[in-house]
Amino acid sequence: MTIKTAFLLFLLLANIARLHAQTDNFLPGYVITLSGDSISGTILYKGNHSKNNICIFRPEGQVSEIRYSPEELKLYQYYNDKCYVPLTVSIGEKEQTVFVEYLLNGIVSIYYYGYSSQYFIKDENGMILPLTDEEIEVNVKGHSYKARSKKYLGILKLAFKNDFTTVMELEKGKIKLEQADLISIGKQYHDAVCKEWECVVYDKDYDSVKKQERFFLFQRLALGVFSGLNYNFVPFSEGLVYENERFVVEATDVHTVQSFYPSIGLFVNYNLFFIHPKLDLRYEFSHNQQNSTTSLNYISGKTDFVNRHYDYELTMKKKYLNNTLLLKYNFKQVSEYDVYVQGGYTLSYLFNHTYQRSGEYTYYGNNYVHQEINTPDINLHDMKLEHRIVLGLGCSRKIKSLYLFGDVRYQTCFAKTAANEKDISATNYYPTTYIGHDISFNIGVGFYCNWKKN
Repeated sequence: MTIKTAFLLFLLLANIARLHAQTDNFLPGYVITLSGDSISGTILYKGNHSKNNICIFRPEGQVSEIRYSPEELKLYQYYNDKCYVPLTVSIGEKEQTVFVEYLLNGIVSIYYYGYSSQYFIKDENGMILPLTDEEIEVNVKGHSYKARSKKYLGILKLAFKNDFTTVMELEKGKIKLEQADLISIGKQYHDAVCKEWECVVYDKDYDSVKKQERFFLFQRLALGVFSGLNYNFVPFSEGLVYENERFVVEATDVHTVQSFYPSIGLFVNYNLFFIHPKLDLRYEFSHNQQNSTTSLNYISGKTDFVNRHYDYELTMKKKYLNNTLLLKYNFKQVSEYDVYVQGGYTLSYLFNHTYQRSGEYTYYGNNYVHQEINTPDINLHDMKLEHRIVLGLGCSRKIKSLYLFGDVRYQTCFAKTAANEKDISATNYYPTTYIGHDISFNIGVGFYCNWKKN
Protein backbone atom coordinates (compact mmCIF):
# COMPACT_ATOMS: atom_id res chain seq x y z
CA MET A 1 0.00 0.00 0.00
CA THR A 2 1.70 3.21 -1.19
CA ILE A 3 1.19 6.65 0.26
CA LYS A 4 -0.55 7.76 -2.94
CA THR A 5 -2.99 4.84 -2.82
CA ALA A 6 -3.82 5.47 0.84
CA PHE A 7 -4.46 9.16 0.17
CA LEU A 8 -6.74 8.39 -2.80
CA LEU A 9 -8.70 5.93 -0.65
CA PHE A 10 -9.12 8.61 2.01
CA LEU A 11 -10.48 11.10 -0.55
CA LEU A 12 -12.85 8.51 -2.01
CA LEU A 13 -14.39 7.69 1.35
CA ALA A 14 -14.66 11.36 2.26
CA ASN A 15 -16.70 12.03 -0.88
CA ILE A 16 -18.95 9.04 -0.28
CA ALA A 17 -19.55 10.26 3.26
CA ARG A 18 -20.99 13.54 2.03
CA LEU A 19 -24.02 11.59 0.78
CA HIS A 20 -24.98 10.58 4.31
CA ALA A 21 -26.68 12.71 6.92
CA GLN A 22 -27.32 12.27 10.61
CA THR A 23 -28.24 14.47 13.51
CA ASP A 24 -26.04 14.33 16.57
CA ASN A 25 -27.09 12.98 19.95
CA PHE A 26 -28.65 16.22 21.18
CA LEU A 27 -32.44 16.02 21.40
CA PRO A 28 -34.93 18.90 21.67
CA GLY A 29 -35.90 19.65 25.26
CA TYR A 30 -35.74 22.21 28.03
CA VAL A 31 -34.26 22.78 31.47
CA ILE A 32 -35.80 24.43 34.52
CA THR A 33 -33.31 26.29 36.70
CA LEU A 34 -33.52 26.72 40.47
CA SER A 35 -34.99 30.19 39.93
CA GLY A 36 -37.83 28.64 37.91
CA ASP A 37 -36.68 29.81 34.47
CA SER A 38 -37.53 27.44 31.62
CA ILE A 39 -34.92 27.46 28.83
CA SER A 40 -35.50 25.65 25.53
CA GLY A 41 -32.75 24.05 23.47
CA THR A 42 -31.24 20.62 22.94
CA ILE A 43 -29.93 18.19 25.57
CA LEU A 44 -27.33 15.48 25.15
CA TYR A 45 -29.05 12.10 25.33
CA LYS A 46 -26.89 9.60 27.23
CA GLY A 47 -29.28 6.71 27.70
CA ASN A 48 -30.05 5.09 31.02
CA HIS A 49 -26.64 3.52 31.61
CA SER A 50 -24.59 6.63 32.28
CA LYS A 51 -23.78 7.94 35.73
CA ASN A 52 -25.82 11.02 34.76
CA ASN A 53 -24.23 13.48 37.16
CA ILE A 54 -24.20 16.26 34.56
CA CYS A 55 -26.68 17.72 32.06
CA ILE A 56 -25.08 19.00 28.84
CA PHE A 57 -27.37 21.60 27.32
CA ARG A 58 -27.29 23.78 24.20
CA PRO A 59 -29.61 26.79 24.39
CA GLU A 60 -31.80 27.31 21.36
CA GLY A 61 -29.90 28.87 18.44
CA GLN A 62 -26.46 28.31 20.00
CA VAL A 63 -23.68 25.75 19.43
CA SER A 64 -21.92 26.33 22.76
CA GLU A 65 -22.66 23.92 25.58
CA ILE A 66 -23.65 24.57 29.20
CA ARG A 67 -22.91 21.89 31.79
CA TYR A 68 -25.43 21.79 34.64
CA SER A 69 -24.88 19.81 37.82
CA PRO A 70 -27.87 18.30 39.71
CA GLU A 71 -27.53 21.13 42.26
CA GLU A 72 -28.22 23.72 39.53
CA LEU A 73 -31.49 22.43 38.02
CA LYS A 74 -34.97 21.47 39.14
CA LEU A 75 -35.31 19.16 36.13
CA TYR A 76 -34.55 18.67 32.48
CA GLN A 77 -36.92 17.06 30.01
CA TYR A 78 -36.92 15.90 26.40
CA TYR A 79 -39.94 16.69 24.32
CA ASN A 80 -40.60 12.95 23.98
CA ASP A 81 -41.67 13.03 27.66
CA LYS A 82 -38.52 11.54 29.22
CA CYS A 83 -37.83 13.66 32.28
CA TYR A 84 -34.90 13.74 34.76
CA VAL A 85 -34.76 15.31 38.22
CA PRO A 86 -32.05 15.56 40.91
CA LEU A 87 -32.08 12.87 43.58
CA THR A 88 -29.58 11.84 46.26
CA VAL A 89 -28.86 8.11 45.92
CA SER A 90 -26.35 5.65 47.32
CA ILE A 91 -23.64 4.53 44.87
CA GLY A 92 -21.58 1.88 46.61
CA GLU A 93 -20.99 3.25 50.09
CA LYS A 94 -21.28 6.91 49.08
CA GLU A 95 -24.28 9.16 48.67
CA GLN A 96 -24.32 11.28 45.52
CA THR A 97 -26.81 13.64 43.97
CA VAL A 98 -27.47 12.66 40.36
CA PHE A 99 -30.16 13.03 37.73
CA VAL A 100 -32.66 10.15 37.83
CA GLU A 101 -35.44 9.37 35.42
CA TYR A 102 -38.82 10.61 36.60
CA LEU A 103 -41.28 7.82 35.79
CA LEU A 104 -44.41 8.87 37.66
CA ASN A 105 -45.36 12.20 39.22
CA GLY A 106 -48.34 11.65 41.50
CA ILE A 107 -49.42 11.53 45.12
CA VAL A 108 -46.45 9.17 45.22
CA SER A 109 -43.58 9.49 42.77
CA ILE A 110 -41.42 6.78 41.18
CA TYR A 111 -37.87 7.20 39.89
CA TYR A 112 -35.33 5.04 38.08
CA TYR A 113 -31.53 5.33 38.17
CA GLY A 114 -30.18 3.29 35.26
CA TYR A 115 -26.50 3.44 36.23
CA SER A 116 -27.13 1.17 39.22
CA SER A 117 -30.47 -0.26 37.96
CA GLN A 118 -32.31 1.05 41.05
CA TYR A 119 -35.90 2.16 41.52
CA PHE A 120 -37.02 4.66 44.18
CA ILE A 121 -40.39 5.75 45.50
CA LYS A 122 -41.30 9.00 47.26
CA ASP A 123 -44.26 8.48 49.58
CA GLU A 124 -46.92 10.98 50.61
CA ASN A 125 -44.70 12.26 53.42
CA GLY A 126 -41.86 13.06 51.04
CA MET A 127 -39.68 10.17 52.22
CA ILE A 128 -37.59 8.59 49.46
CA LEU A 129 -37.22 4.82 49.75
CA PRO A 130 -35.23 2.40 47.57
CA LEU A 131 -37.08 -0.55 46.03
CA THR A 132 -34.87 -3.65 46.20
CA ASP A 133 -35.09 -7.33 45.38
CA GLU A 134 -31.83 -8.95 46.46
CA GLU A 135 -30.96 -12.59 46.11
CA ILE A 136 -31.08 -14.31 49.52
CA GLU A 137 -30.39 -17.77 50.89
CA VAL A 138 -33.37 -19.53 52.45
CA ASN A 139 -33.12 -22.56 54.76
CA VAL A 140 -36.14 -24.86 54.96
CA LYS A 141 -35.89 -28.03 57.03
CA GLY A 142 -32.14 -28.13 56.67
CA HIS A 143 -32.15 -27.49 52.92
CA SER A 144 -30.73 -24.21 51.54
CA TYR A 145 -31.77 -22.62 48.29
CA LYS A 146 -31.61 -19.22 46.57
CA ALA A 147 -34.64 -16.95 46.48
CA ARG A 148 -35.54 -13.29 45.92
CA SER A 149 -36.15 -11.07 48.95
CA LYS A 150 -38.97 -9.05 47.32
CA LYS A 151 -38.43 -6.29 49.86
CA TYR A 152 -39.89 -3.81 47.38
CA LEU A 153 -43.36 -5.32 47.90
CA GLY A 154 -43.23 -4.45 51.61
CA ILE A 155 -42.12 -0.89 50.80
CA LEU A 156 -44.92 -0.50 48.25
CA LYS A 157 -47.54 -1.80 50.71
CA LEU A 158 -46.35 0.78 53.24
CA ALA A 159 -46.42 3.60 50.66
CA PHE A 160 -49.87 2.55 49.34
CA LYS A 161 -51.44 1.79 52.75
CA ASN A 162 -54.27 4.30 52.25
CA ASP A 163 -55.94 2.21 49.53
CA PHE A 164 -57.05 -1.31 50.42
CA THR A 165 -57.51 -2.38 46.77
CA THR A 166 -53.95 -1.45 45.85
CA VAL A 167 -52.54 -3.25 48.90
CA MET A 168 -54.52 -6.40 48.01
CA GLU A 169 -53.14 -6.22 44.47
CA LEU A 170 -49.65 -6.21 45.95
CA GLU A 171 -50.53 -9.14 48.22
CA LYS A 172 -50.94 -11.33 45.15
CA GLY A 173 -47.18 -10.99 44.58
CA LYS A 174 -47.54 -10.54 40.84
CA ILE A 175 -46.17 -6.98 40.70
CA LYS A 176 -42.60 -7.16 39.39
CA LEU A 177 -39.78 -4.71 40.03
CA GLU A 178 -40.08 -3.41 36.50
CA GLN A 179 -40.90 -0.06 35.01
CA ALA A 180 -44.29 -0.94 33.54
CA ASP A 181 -45.60 -2.65 36.70
CA LEU A 182 -44.42 0.13 39.03
CA ILE A 183 -45.99 2.86 36.92
CA SER A 184 -49.22 0.89 36.64
CA ILE A 185 -49.60 0.25 40.37
CA GLY A 186 -48.52 3.82 41.20
CA LYS A 187 -51.11 5.27 38.84
CA GLN A 188 -53.77 2.94 40.26
CA TYR A 189 -53.04 4.21 43.76
CA HIS A 190 -53.05 7.87 42.72
CA ASP A 191 -56.39 7.53 40.92
CA ALA A 192 -57.86 5.87 44.01
CA VAL A 193 -56.79 8.42 46.63
CA CYS A 194 -56.39 11.71 44.72
CA LYS A 195 -59.30 13.21 42.82
CA GLU A 196 -57.97 16.78 42.61
CA TRP A 197 -55.40 16.27 39.87
CA GLU A 198 -54.15 13.60 37.51
CA CYS A 199 -50.77 12.00 37.89
CA VAL A 200 -48.23 12.44 35.10
CA VAL A 201 -46.59 9.46 33.42
CA TYR A 202 -43.41 10.65 31.74
CA ASP A 203 -42.50 7.40 29.99
CA LYS A 204 -45.44 6.04 28.06
CA ASP A 205 -44.09 3.86 25.26
CA TYR A 206 -41.60 1.45 26.87
CA ASP A 207 -40.78 -0.51 23.72
CA SER A 208 -40.01 2.60 21.68
CA VAL A 209 -37.86 3.98 24.51
CA LYS A 210 -35.76 0.80 24.60
CA LYS A 211 -35.33 0.91 20.83
CA GLN A 212 -34.38 4.58 21.04
CA GLU A 213 -31.74 3.85 23.68
CA ARG A 214 -30.21 1.11 21.52
CA PHE A 215 -30.23 3.53 18.59
CA PHE A 216 -28.35 6.21 20.52
CA LEU A 217 -25.98 3.62 21.92
CA PHE A 218 -24.91 2.72 18.37
CA GLN A 219 -24.86 6.36 17.28
CA ARG A 220 -21.71 6.71 19.40
CA LEU A 221 -19.95 4.10 17.28
CA ALA A 222 -17.82 5.15 14.28
CA LEU A 223 -16.23 2.69 11.84
CA GLY A 224 -13.64 3.65 9.24
CA VAL A 225 -10.21 3.46 7.68
CA PHE A 226 -7.01 5.36 8.34
CA SER A 227 -3.56 5.77 6.87
CA GLY A 228 -0.31 7.07 8.25
CA LEU A 229 3.35 7.87 7.73
CA ASN A 230 5.76 6.36 10.24
CA TYR A 231 9.38 6.98 11.15
CA ASN A 232 11.38 4.67 13.42
CA PHE A 233 14.81 5.12 14.97
CA VAL A 234 16.86 2.87 17.23
CA PRO A 235 19.53 4.34 19.55
CA PHE A 236 22.89 2.56 19.65
CA SER A 237 23.08 -0.27 22.16
CA GLU A 238 25.87 -2.74 22.87
CA GLY A 239 23.24 -5.45 22.72
CA LEU A 240 22.90 -4.88 18.97
CA VAL A 241 26.59 -5.67 18.28
CA TYR A 242 27.48 -7.97 21.14
CA GLU A 243 29.96 -10.77 20.45
CA ASN A 244 30.78 -13.57 22.82
CA GLU A 245 33.21 -12.28 25.51
CA ARG A 246 33.86 -9.01 23.66
CA PHE A 247 32.86 -5.50 24.70
CA VAL A 248 32.54 -2.14 22.97
CA VAL A 249 35.54 0.09 23.67
CA GLU A 250 34.46 3.09 21.60
CA ALA A 251 31.57 3.85 19.23
CA THR A 252 32.95 6.46 16.85
CA ASP A 253 30.17 6.80 14.29
CA VAL A 254 26.68 5.32 14.59
CA HIS A 255 23.65 6.44 12.64
CA THR A 256 20.49 4.94 11.16
CA VAL A 257 19.39 5.55 7.60
CA GLN A 258 15.61 5.36 7.53
CA SER A 259 12.80 6.76 5.45
CA PHE A 260 9.14 7.33 6.17
CA TYR A 261 7.02 4.28 5.51
CA PRO A 262 3.21 4.07 5.12
CA SER A 263 0.58 2.22 7.12
CA ILE A 264 -3.07 1.43 6.42
CA GLY A 265 -5.76 0.08 8.70
CA LEU A 266 -9.29 -0.08 10.07
CA PHE A 267 -10.58 1.57 13.25
CA VAL A 268 -13.55 1.43 15.59
CA ASN A 269 -14.16 4.55 17.70
CA TYR A 270 -16.70 4.65 20.54
CA ASN A 271 -17.65 7.56 22.75
CA LEU A 272 -17.75 6.50 26.42
CA PHE A 273 -20.60 8.87 27.24
CA PHE A 274 -21.74 6.69 30.15
CA ILE A 275 -18.40 7.47 31.88
CA HIS A 276 -17.68 10.96 30.51
CA PRO A 277 -18.87 12.58 27.25
CA LYS A 278 -15.29 13.66 26.41
CA LEU A 279 -13.81 10.16 26.63
CA ASP A 280 -13.41 7.93 23.55
CA LEU A 281 -12.13 4.38 23.18
CA ARG A 282 -10.56 3.41 19.86
CA TYR A 283 -9.40 0.05 18.51
CA GLU A 284 -7.21 -0.10 15.40
CA PHE A 285 -6.07 -2.98 13.23
CA SER A 286 -3.35 -1.96 10.79
CA HIS A 287 -0.54 -3.14 8.52
CA ASN A 288 2.82 -1.48 7.95
CA GLN A 289 6.39 -2.37 7.15
CA GLN A 290 9.77 -1.05 8.20
CA ASN A 291 13.20 -1.22 6.56
CA SER A 292 16.11 0.28 8.44
CA THR A 293 19.87 0.32 7.87
CA THR A 294 22.15 1.21 10.78
CA SER A 295 25.74 2.14 9.98
CA LEU A 296 28.18 1.17 12.75
CA ASN A 297 31.78 2.30 13.18
CA TYR A 298 33.20 1.16 16.51
CA ILE A 299 36.03 -0.58 18.31
CA SER A 300 35.50 -3.70 20.41
CA GLY A 301 37.87 -5.37 22.84
CA LYS A 302 38.48 -8.58 24.69
CA THR A 303 40.58 -9.18 27.76
CA ASP A 304 44.24 -9.77 26.74
CA PHE A 305 43.36 -9.45 23.05
CA VAL A 306 44.04 -6.76 20.46
CA ASN A 307 41.10 -4.47 19.71
CA ARG A 308 39.10 -4.84 16.50
CA HIS A 309 37.85 -1.97 14.37
CA TYR A 310 34.42 -2.54 12.80
CA ASP A 311 32.81 -0.73 9.90
CA TYR A 312 29.59 -2.39 8.73
CA GLU A 313 25.81 -2.06 8.39
CA LEU A 314 22.89 -3.81 10.07
CA THR A 315 19.77 -4.09 7.92
CA MET A 316 16.44 -5.01 9.52
CA LYS A 317 13.27 -5.66 7.49
CA LYS A 318 9.92 -6.06 9.21
CA LYS A 319 6.27 -6.42 8.18
CA TYR A 320 3.65 -5.92 10.86
CA LEU A 321 0.04 -6.56 11.77
CA ASN A 322 -0.79 -4.20 14.63
CA ASN A 323 -3.53 -4.26 17.27
CA THR A 324 -3.85 -0.91 19.03
CA LEU A 325 -6.13 0.16 21.89
CA LEU A 326 -6.30 3.89 22.66
CA LEU A 327 -8.09 5.96 25.29
CA LYS A 328 -8.76 9.53 24.11
CA TYR A 329 -9.75 12.63 26.06
CA ASN A 330 -11.24 15.54 24.11
CA PHE A 331 -9.95 18.39 26.25
CA LYS A 332 -10.71 21.41 24.06
CA GLN A 333 -13.02 22.47 21.24
CA VAL A 334 -11.60 24.83 18.61
CA SER A 335 -14.23 25.97 16.14
CA GLU A 336 -15.82 22.69 14.95
CA TYR A 337 -12.84 20.53 15.95
CA ASP A 338 -12.29 18.51 19.12
CA VAL A 339 -8.66 18.54 20.24
CA TYR A 340 -7.65 15.42 22.15
CA VAL A 341 -4.80 13.69 23.89
CA GLN A 342 -4.53 9.93 23.76
CA GLY A 343 -2.58 7.07 25.22
CA GLY A 344 -2.62 3.33 24.75
CA TYR A 345 -0.90 0.11 23.87
CA THR A 346 0.01 -1.68 20.63
CA LEU A 347 0.72 -5.38 20.21
CA SER A 348 2.48 -6.00 16.88
CA TYR A 349 2.75 -9.36 15.15
CA LEU A 350 5.69 -9.69 12.73
CA PHE A 351 4.84 -12.03 9.87
CA ASN A 352 8.15 -11.19 8.21
CA HIS A 353 11.33 -10.34 10.16
CA THR A 354 14.85 -10.53 8.67
CA TYR A 355 18.29 -9.30 9.72
CA GLN A 356 21.48 -8.92 7.67
CA ARG A 357 25.06 -7.71 8.30
CA SER A 358 27.53 -6.50 5.68
CA GLY A 359 30.89 -4.67 5.89
CA GLU A 360 34.29 -5.42 7.40
CA TYR A 361 36.46 -5.50 10.49
CA THR A 362 40.23 -5.19 10.90
CA TYR A 363 42.81 -5.61 13.65
CA TYR A 364 46.54 -5.75 14.10
CA GLY A 365 48.14 -8.56 16.04
CA ASN A 366 51.19 -10.50 14.96
CA ASN A 367 49.69 -10.02 11.51
CA TYR A 368 47.30 -7.57 9.92
CA VAL A 369 43.86 -9.17 9.62
CA HIS A 370 41.07 -7.91 7.37
CA GLN A 371 37.74 -9.77 7.48
CA GLU A 372 34.80 -9.17 5.15
CA ILE A 373 31.32 -9.44 6.65
CA ASN A 374 28.43 -10.38 4.41
CA THR A 375 25.78 -12.59 5.96
CA PRO A 376 22.60 -13.61 4.12
CA ASP A 377 19.19 -12.35 5.29
CA ILE A 378 18.59 -14.18 8.54
CA ASN A 379 14.94 -15.01 9.18
CA LEU A 380 14.20 -14.25 12.83
CA HIS A 381 11.25 -16.60 12.95
CA ASP A 382 11.28 -16.84 16.74
CA MET A 383 10.82 -13.07 17.26
CA LYS A 384 7.20 -12.47 16.29
CA LEU A 385 5.87 -9.97 18.86
CA GLU A 386 6.65 -6.35 19.70
CA HIS A 387 5.06 -4.13 22.35
CA ARG A 388 4.54 -0.37 22.13
CA ILE A 389 3.38 2.33 24.53
CA VAL A 390 1.54 5.04 22.60
CA LEU A 391 1.09 8.76 23.36
CA GLY A 392 -0.42 11.26 20.97
CA LEU A 393 -2.14 14.54 20.22
CA GLY A 394 -4.79 15.03 17.56
CA CYS A 395 -8.06 16.58 16.51
CA SER A 396 -11.32 15.20 15.17
CA ARG A 397 -14.43 16.57 13.59
CA LYS A 398 -17.95 15.29 13.12
CA ILE A 399 -19.79 16.37 9.96
CA LYS A 400 -23.24 14.80 10.07
CA SER A 401 -22.52 11.06 9.77
CA LEU A 402 -18.88 11.62 8.85
CA TYR A 403 -16.06 11.26 11.39
CA LEU A 404 -12.63 12.70 10.52
CA PHE A 405 -9.44 12.67 12.56
CA GLY A 406 -5.77 13.50 12.28
CA ASP A 407 -3.07 12.97 14.88
CA VAL A 408 0.62 12.68 15.62
CA ARG A 409 1.86 9.86 17.84
CA TYR A 410 5.01 8.90 19.66
CA GLN A 411 5.58 5.23 20.45
CA THR A 412 8.19 3.55 22.61
CA CYS A 413 8.86 0.13 21.10
CA PHE A 414 10.06 -2.86 23.14
CA ALA A 415 11.43 -5.29 20.55
CA LYS A 416 13.92 -8.06 19.92
CA THR A 417 16.56 -8.56 17.27
CA ALA A 418 19.67 -10.70 16.70
CA ALA A 419 22.96 -10.49 18.54
CA ASN A 420 26.05 -12.47 17.56
CA GLU A 421 26.68 -15.89 18.97
CA LYS A 422 30.41 -16.09 18.22
CA ASP A 423 31.68 -13.28 16.02
CA ILE A 424 30.18 -10.64 13.79
CA SER A 425 30.57 -12.62 10.57
CA ALA A 426 28.73 -15.71 11.81
CA THR A 427 25.08 -16.42 11.05
CA ASN A 428 24.49 -17.85 14.49
CA TYR A 429 22.60 -15.50 16.77
CA TYR A 430 20.57 -15.22 19.94
CA PRO A 431 17.71 -12.81 20.76
CA THR A 432 18.52 -9.47 22.32
CA THR A 433 16.06 -6.84 23.52
CA TYR A 434 16.25 -3.22 22.45
CA ILE A 435 14.12 -0.10 22.76
CA GLY A 436 13.12 1.80 19.63
CA HIS A 437 11.14 4.95 19.00
CA ASP A 438 8.39 5.70 16.46
CA ILE A 439 6.87 8.95 15.26
CA SER A 440 3.75 8.70 13.10
CA PHE A 441 1.32 11.07 11.39
CA ASN A 442 -2.17 9.63 10.79
CA ILE A 443 -5.40 10.64 9.11
CA GLY A 444 -8.67 8.73 9.13
CA VAL A 445 -12.25 8.86 7.93
CA GLY A 446 -15.23 6.91 9.21
CA PHE A 447 -18.99 6.83 9.47
CA TYR A 448 -21.15 7.02 12.55
CA CYS A 449 -23.66 4.19 12.70
CA ASN A 450 -27.08 5.49 11.71
CA TRP A 451 -29.33 2.46 11.78
CA LYS A 452 -33.03 3.23 11.68
CA LYS A 453 -35.12 3.07 14.80
CA ASN A 454 -37.40 0.23 13.76
